[in-house]
Amino acid sequence: MVVLALSWCASAYRYKKLPFSLKIFSHLLLLTLLAETTANFVAIKYHNNMTVYSLYNPVQLFFTCWYFNQSIAILRKHNIGILGILAGIADIIFLEPFGQSNKNFLFFEGVVIISLSLLSFARMMLERRDLMRNPHFWMGIILSFFWTISFCNQGLYNYLMVRFPKYVGIAGYSILVVGLITYGSFALMFLLYPKLRHDHE
Repeated sequence: MVVLALSWCASAYRYKKLPFSLKIFSHLLLLTLLAETTANFVAIKYHNNMTVYSLYNPVQLFFTCWYFNQSIAILRKHNIGILGILAGIADIIFLEPFGQSNKNFLFFEGVVIISLSLLSFARMMLERRDLMRNPHFWMGIILSFFWTISFCNQGLYNYLMVRFPKYVGIAGYSILVVGLITYGSFALMFLLYPKLRHDHE
């Protein structure tokens, strides 16, 4: 939670210098901070915070798709984020109602975000951009890392639950470490933004 707050503060600190696409992501970090705070409160009071994530995850996908809409030129005419909202509503109605873990939607969300990251990498390479000094390159790296490890962690959790239940806490520690690395990387990217190239929009 602290590292998440720091990552949003870093984006807010650089906000005026950010292109519109990264401003969208700054707003997403703030929404994530509010959602995590709310989820912690609800978990303490009601012992089940799945409803918070059922509402938040479609919004998260919408904002992430909106970011890619603005950072990938060929997507700027398409509102692919709307599909995230519609998929979230369909998931709640037909598959995973409020109060249940929304693993199916998270799988869908992860596939969409990793695919958009790969598309972003491809466009940057075709345009012969300086990848190492492009904030969108690092954004794609961080998002791909987070969702790829999240997939692996879910598999690890399921395996440990069946074969070694007493070690299932390892998966919980893995989630914590991945979160620290992810939000710490976001904070670092925003803090170093002035050193990155500004011809990426």
